[in-house]
Amino acid sequence: ATGERAAAAEALAGGRAESIGVLHAELSRLREKFLSEISELKAARVQAAEATRLKEQVASSQAVAAALTESRDELRDAAATMTARYAGAEERARRLAATSAVRDSVLQALKGIALDGDASEALDTLSYELDTALRKLALSCGE
Repeated sequence: ATGERAAAAEALAGGRAESIGVLHAELSRLREKFLSEISELKAARVQAAEATRLKEQVASSQAVAAALTESRDELRDAAATMTARYAGAEERARRLAATSAVRDSVLQALKGIALDGDASEALDTLSYELDTALRKLALSCGE
């Protein structure tokens, strides 16, 4: 009986040792799985943080692009305005040059006439009036 009890106790201890070994192996497998899932979770968190950072960079880039587009449009408008002003100034300069040429021609023609005292005075008056008209034209061209 004592031998049977010892054999039964030994068999029970062997069964327990085997169960402990199986449980230990299962615990190790579960621990590895847990550590693997924790590692995957950390990687997912890093990726989520990177995605958030990239979204912020995209939003910032879009804001900069919008500001640059607005600046470009303003510069185009300013260039168009300056081009129009330049064209207007060129036209005024052409008219002023033409008027000045006419004035010079008239004065040259008048100088070709024999001058006496009255003619000289008339020439001076005409010259003064032409100069005044030319100045007024120059002022109006400088708008």
